[in-house]
Amino acid sequence: MVAGCALVAYADGNVSAEEKQKMMGYLKSSEQLRVFNSSDVIKIFQKYGEKFEFDKIIGVADGNFDEQEKTVVRRMCSELELNPSDFNV
Repeated sequence: MVAGCALVAYADGNVSAEEKQKMMGYLKSSEQLRVFNSSDVIKIFQKYGEKFEFDKIIGVADGNFDEQEKTVVRRMCSELELNPSDFNV
């Protein structure tokens, strides 16, 4: 879940505080995910983020969050039993 959030958040090359807060809010509200330590989650998010900072090809780095990219996010949501509308896809 954290890797997926990092993938989407870093897709445009800029991760906002709101994106991080949304992820942490979801983590804390999810019965299945709230068992994870917040500081560990942040470390994992940053670890993935460091990798994405070098790769500007993902997501909307091209300025367009196109249908193929949205389809990937919807598939991730399906696999994780999440509602895609929570992620505006």
